[in-house]
Amino acid sequence: MRDLASALNRIFWGLIFVIINVNIIYFDIFPDFIGYFMILAALSKLQSYSAYFSKGKIFAVTLALYAIPLWFIPDLQLTEGFHPTSETVYFLLSTVVHTFLHIGLIYMILCGLIEIAEKCTLSNWINRIGKGLRVYVYTMFVCWTIIPFVLNMTENAAMITLIGTMMFSFIMELMIIVLIRKFRNSINSLNAITLKSIKSI
Repeated sequence: MRDLASALNRIFWGLIFVIINVNIIYFDIFPDFIGYFMILAALSKLQSYSAYFSKGKIFAVTLALYAIPLWFIPDLQLTEGFHPTSETVYFLLSTVVHTFLHIGLIYMILCGLIEIAEKCTLSNWINRIGKGLRVYVYTMFVCWTIIPFVLNMTENAAMITLIGTMMFSFIMELMIIVLIRKFRNSINSLNAITLKSIKSI
């Protein structure tokens, strides 16, 4: 029970690292790759509960390695307006690729949690996680699919689209983080015998 709760807690903090950006001289003091390595370690402990967690490790390690060079690229400064330079194009495209890999990771994590909920007969959590998964994937997919098109928009339209996408993405990430935290609290209420019986063979 402690291993499962501890792993879910590590995913929680790993995602916190990923969504928080505090820049000092263009460097994020909460690097995304640290968050993804934390998630990778958690998924290694969870893989005995669901094959989805094993698949999620592929996304986690890919994202961790992908995020290392991105750490050295300054974030887009929207306060200075939107200017479609070559640096802007590279930043947007690399961010889109990163985001879709992240969506894949969240998909695997939530599918794994649904499988745990099914084995524990937590029907309310099966529905809650399933609904959260659908809302997250659809919203993030729609938001980030239109990002490459901002290069052909007017400056005002591009600014509105980028800011709106960032806001919706942040809200979606918070929703997933809260969902995982609450599921962890529910798991804590289960006894050790129940949790031991749901591990995959």
